[in-house]
Amino acid sequence: MQSLLTAEPRVILQARDYQAKDVNESFRLWDTGVGGVLTRLATGLGKTACACLKIRQWLQRGPDYRAMIVSYEKQLVWQFADEVRDFL
Repeated sequence: MQSLLTAEPRVILQARDYQAKDVNESFRLWDTGVGGVLTRLATGLGKTACACLKIRQWLQRGPDYRAMIVSYEKQLVWQFADEVRDFL
């Protein structure tokens, strides 16, 4: 995973205002002890981008931080993996 963070991203991810707000609010909640934080956005508004932004920020907190992506469908896992490679 460390190689993902040190490699040059294929796509420069520029968060939209609502995406940056989502990331900031998620970390605010996590930092105050809330464990279950969800992002809900309409199709095409960048849930994957938000997740990538959160993963990057989370992993940058230190070597003991990890992220796990869980999905109910194999196709979604591979699609998400491609996006993570592009963005991170």
